[in-house]
Amino acid sequence: MAKTDKELAAEITEVFIQSWNAKDSTRAIQASAACDILKSVYKTLQELDPSKSEN
Repeated sequence: MAKTDKELAAEITEVFIQSWNAKDSTRAIQASAACDILKSVYKTLQELDPSKSEN
């Protein structure tokens, strides 16, 4: 069964935050920034969905 856009967005956001926080020279991502990342990733996935294309 294929993953939903929400599931994919959550996984991508999780990996992004883990990668970001693993760097020594960065501060931890704030909760508001994490929410913005999640929303941005989800929106991008929605835009890439061919079933929602107007063509």
